[in-house]
Amino acid sequence: MAYWDAIGAIGEVLGALGVMATLVYLSIQTKQTGRMVRAQTTHQMSESIREVMLAFTDREFSEAIMGIDDNPQPHEELMTVGWVFAATRAVETQYYLHKEGIFDAEIWAAWCKQIPYIYRAQWAKDWWTNGGGRSYFTDEFVGYLDKTLAESPVPHLSHRVV
Repeated sequence: MAYWDAIGAIGEVLGALGVMATLVYLSIQTKQTGRMVRAQTTHQMSESIREVMLAFTDREFSEAIMGIDDNPQPHEELMTVGWVFAATRAVETQYYLHKEGIFDAEIWAAWCKQIPYIYRAQWAKDWWTNGGGRSYFTDEFVGYLDKTLAESPVPHLSHRVV
């Protein structure tokens, strides 16, 4: 009988070792998956920003968005408000991904420095504060963006950005 008890104890030890090995393996897999998700998210956000910024390759658009006279024509306003909306939506997405720990903190901090450029022109500021732009976004994000814009000087761009 003692023989079978010893075999049972060995079986329990081997079972416990198997469970521990499985837990270590799952821990490693979870970390790797988390890294992959963060890398993929960062790539997708970079692509999103790149697409928004590609609009500047169009001369008419870039002149309109620069707010040469802060008084765009109707077709320019449609173009530029659409861009500001898309850029703000990208920032909102990044805000929530960063908040959840998915979007890299260092990249988020660098992107935050660019946010005031979206609202450089007076008409863009007016769209956000008085034109209903805020109604398309969550209250939490509106509070964040308002605070960011209040604390960050809105740069005035001349002919050259670089």
